[in-house]
Amino acid sequence: MLGFLGDFSVNFDIPDYWGIGKSVSRGFGTVKRIDGAT
Repeated sequence: MLGFLGDFSVNFDIPDYWGIGKSVSRGFGTVKRIDGAT
């Protein structure tokens, strides 16, 4: 399985498990806050 782990910052709150891109209904392309993020 191909994957990507990265980090980025935005000036608004993105809810956990917010879907981005194709196959979101199957759980791919989800965003989750990591520990230590403000």
